[in-house]
Amino acid sequence: MRVCYFGTYESEDSRNILLMKALEENNVQVIPAHMSYWKFKRAGVNKYLLFLINSFNNLKLFYKYFFKVGKHDLIVLGSPGEKDINFARFLAFIKRKKIILDTYPSISSKDAKKVDLLLVDTPQKAEYLSKKLNIGLNKFKVIPFSSKFFEKNEQKENKKFIINVLGDITNQNLDLILQTKKAIGETMELNLIKVNPKKESQIKNKKSLVAFIFKIIKRLLPKKKEIIGSKDPNYKFIEEEQLKDIILSSKICWVFDDLNDLEKSLPKEAFQVLSLNKPLLIEETDATKEAFSKGVIFYKKDSIIKVLQKLKNDTYYLKQVSKNGHDLFEEKYNLKKVGKEFVEALEKLFV
Repeated sequence: MRVCYFGTYESEDSRNILLMKALEENNVQVIPAHMSYWKFKRAGVNKYLLFLINSFNNLKLFYKYFFKVGKHDLIVLGSPGEKDINFARFLAFIKRKKIILDTYPSISSKDAKKVDLLLVDTPQKAEYLSKKLNIGLNKFKVIPFSSKFFEKNEQKENKKFIINVLGDITNQNLDLILQTKKAIGETMELNLIKVNPKKESQIKNKKSLVAFIFKIIKRLLPKKKEIIGSKDPNYKFIEEEQLKDIILSSKICWVFDDLNDLEKSLPKEAFQVLSLNKPLLIEETDATKEAFSKGVIFYKKDSIIKVLQKLKNDTYYLKQVSKNGHDLFEEKYNLKKVGKEFVEALEKLFV
């Protein structure tokens, strides 16, 4: 099978990278047809210039699709991809191809009805979007997150009891974390980890027309104000390449995903922790309970301090949690397994 991964998706987004790798792990050839859009929007380009950039993108994507992609079976719209739906449908109509849209982190356009299959990361997300957009549940397929990391051997024990906090955190949960940090005092080390966002590296050819346009626009735009909180002393800022070592240095990883809502979605960091054989601490919701049937420490917000104090003195339990979580990752969430489920869903579109 040959799949065209199409559109203005974020090329450095972990969801897109993992989905493409998962397909390749199952002998599916992935052919990207991609143009950069979101870096211009993030840079503060006004709507008129964005319209021109989008028009240029569509012309270039049209050329890539018909003259570079070659023979293929299906079109996958990477994340975020809802703005590409109608243009992709036009191309797919000419080539008589079916379209798959990855909805992570979420979508709002009712144009999503027009695609043949929608990917979600949890059943709860499928139910939510089904009601919100009035789309039948049969159009959704759960393809969970995975991880590019994998550590099979047991790690050396760190003498310090380090709790590393990962994921997207709102002010409400930030207050909970800081209160917890104050309550546990010197008995445990609690670090808030923030991964610096990796900029999209779509412009690989610095002599290309896209690179030239981006360079001019950046000069014309006013300098963006520094993001509030980017120097927050509560956070330890790291590069993505350091994340694996940070997880491995932990006794426990406490993971949040406030931006996407733990009631409907799961944080990618949770899968990274499980894949690296470390204990995962996460809030108990319907989504987390269903996804993590073993190998995870659940908590309620009013009991977190008691939970941590109990865990500090139970080394055997933490080792057992790590083992069970790692086993769960191997059984359900490794790249090969996720890719197999994805391929099976694609194959059903031909029936």
